[in-house]
Amino acid sequence: MAVIGAFVALDALGITTLLIGTNFIKAGADAAGIFLLLSAGVAGWRAKRRARGSSDDLPGVVVALLTVVPLVFIALIGTRVIPWDGDALAVGIVLATAWVAGCALQAARAPQSPGLWPFGRDVVLDMFAFVRAWFPFIVLLACYENALWLVVRANPHLQDAAIFRLDQILFGGHLDIWFQHITSPALTEIFAFFYDSLYLYPFVIGMALFFARRMRAFRSFLLAFVLAGYVGYVGYLIIPVVGPVYYYPKIYTVELTTGEPSDGTVKHVDDDSQALSFYVLSQKLADKAAYGGNAPRNCFPSLHVGWAMVFLIFMWRHLRKLFYVCVGPLVMLILATSYLRYHYVTDIVGGILLAVLTSAFAPWLVTRWERWAGRPPRTDGPDPDPVATPAPAGSSARARLARLWRPARYVLPIGFFLLVTGYVYLSAYGDNERAALQVTEEYIHREGPTLPPADQLGTRFEDAVELVGTRFEPADWEPGELVTITSWWRSLKPLAGDWKIFVHVRGMDDGVLVNADHYPVFGKYGVARWVPEDFIEDVMVVRMPSSARGTRVAVWTGLYAERTDGRRARITAPGKAPATSDNAVKVTERALR
Repeated sequence: MAVIGAFVALDALGITTLLIGTNFIKAGADAAGIFLLLSAGVAGWRAKRRARGSSDDLPGVVVALLTVVPLVFIALIGTRVIPWDGDALAVGIVLATAWVAGCALQAARAPQSPGLWPFGRDVVLDMFAFVRAWFPFIVLLACYENALWLVVRANPHLQDAAIFRLDQILFGGHLDIWFQHITSPALTEIFAFFYDSLYLYPFVIGMALFFARRMRAFRSFLLAFVLAGYVGYVGYLIIPVVGPVYYYPKIYTVELTTGEPSDGTVKHVDDDSQALSFYVLSQKLADKAAYGGNAPRNCFPSLHVGWAMVFLIFMWRHLRKLFYVCVGPLVMLILATSYLRYHYVTDIVGGILLAVLTSAFAPWLVTRWERWAGRPPRTDGPDPDPVATPAPAGSSARARLARLWRPARYVLPIGFFLLVTGYVYLSAYGDNERAALQVTEEYIHREGPTLPPADQLGTRFEDAVELVGTRFEPADWEPGELVTITSWWRSLKPLAGDWKIFVHVRGMDDGVLVNADHYPVFGKYGVARWVPEDFIEDVMVVRMPSSARGTRVAVWTGLYAERTDGRRARITAPGKAPATSDNAVKVTERALR
């Protein structure tokens, strides 16, 4: 099988990520559930096709798409957005088993059937072949959340400030800010709809190629998709970025959901009356990997954009009619990444170039593999192979452009990634003082905030730092809901040391349910840098534990020296704090509905 060696290597990488991640069981359940639904779909299609004695692939494609795509989409939403319910897996197993059994009986009773046992054997082999073909794709999605979990711990230093400046240098401004001129609730829903549709395209394109028996095109497409994913994961690790909506919430003056002036805070729409909102779904899809209170660092390069471009490139090569149908929605999807404020322009350009690179490299790898295996390069159907087909000869403009484009497909993406990486690590770190000031200028104040009495604390640590108060949004919490925590600190006098803010969500048994430790102001303005009489605004987003429904939870905070002796800063004045314990202050206690 062409490129099976590359697939095995990618599978091993994905499985390794699964094994060392914290969500192995959940990710494994995701993969198993999707495997089951995919296998059921292909087995049912095979059974119906054989029962008819037909060799026509078109009905099989229709049946497979109608069966697999909705079920996989439901599986993705059910396991990654809505809290996982074990009963859902049992119901899925029963339905899938009934589907396959019914199709098998129908085929066994057909006049031309060789019998139930031979038919069943063939169906099982078909299922294994189908799962083998799609396995790298399933593993890629299953390890996504664990990959982000690893990014947070391997490289905690956010690089949003450098990417923000790079947007200004390379592109002269910020597309997400410009979009505020046309922001409206209706347009937000439209863009969110296209943003949410990303995961439907690989199944539609892959199924169309797979069931048309264009296996070389199918493998090239799947390899390009998977390679883009894993290269994207490496990009997340090298350049962690949370995106402008979380890093620079105060730069926006218009609210996406209402079109009205914004107060500069991160909004999460979770009202039951908007349960069908595509924007709500896009928020949940974007934030599904926010472990331990850390916003997902999955912005550079943008895989939404990269995968969308892979879809367009392969549809142009192999499914031209489908390309004309999907080009408009996919362009809207790409624009949605900026309109919804999830990505910088640098992220978008990085995603486009990533798709160009992997879409050029995947067919090349397939061709090299076939030659190594002793098989001449071949094509599936009338579409020319982009690697085996030589560039146009002659001195025409088209021929010269084609000859230039072949190396440019590799040089431009690699050069851009090196440029961004070099700027981030040489410019940003080489001028750390200026970078820190630019990042924090919106979060350092000379006057204190006006807080209602319920949010005021006045707790002092080491007689040098005062926790003025905290605000939570929304005020009422639900399990699995994202909550924005804004804390105001006041510097009374210099406090040396490598202090980190710890934020723990605890149950009534005092067990830690969420650990959201972090350095102040997105890791860019440590306590040792604070100037006396400054007020520091610290904003972070945490996800309430899904396992604590119907119980009460408390939020505790304080300071501790992680990299030195690990001790907590001593509370010297509790102020109005509801409770203190072990140099930690309880800032609130609320019920999870």
